[in-house]
Amino acid sequence: MPAEATGLLLLLDEAVVSRTADCRQTFHAPVKDPANPVLTATEPWKGRGPYTWSTRLLWNPERGLYDFYYVGFRFEDNHYRWELAELADGFTWTKPDLAIETFARAPARNMLTGGPHPDKAVRCVVRDPRPDCPPAERYKAIRFTYLGLYVSFSPDGRRWTEDPGNPLWRVP
Repeated sequence: MPAEATGLLLLLDEAVVSRTADCRQTFHAPVKDPANPVLTATEPWKGRGPYTWSTRLLWNPERGLYDFYYVGFRFEDNHYRWELAELADGFTWTKPDLAIETFARAPARNMLTGGPHPDKAVRCVVRDPRPDCPPAERYKAIRFTYLGLYVSFSPDGRRWTEDPGNPLWRVP
């Protein structure tokens, strides 16, 4: 469940708590969790990484878990690959067997569709919660390529369709 539903907060600071009385704020040095890294490169297409920049962790109410969109990059082919991991219990990451893409002519377990310019498949994802949102566009993603901005849609956050007007903005 998302933090809003449980009432739990990771950190408390002046941005979250407007007023306190008889309290003192104490800072502690962070300690690396011995379980780190919690998500590792286990497939051949990942190369170095996984990378978490330009990615998103989203609550998926239909599946009752968090979806984590991230990137794998291989220097050998200068290729960014878009991937998905799931988090159900808050501690254990799993990589779903999506069977959507292939790598070296074999199924690529948790790789998502790259679309045009798949080597630059780094997308920012949002989930549209509005009741009137068309089901096929529940998830929206945007990415920048050397040609411009591309938008894609998905009903489930897994299978993506490119906007027919892509690129919606062209690099001058």
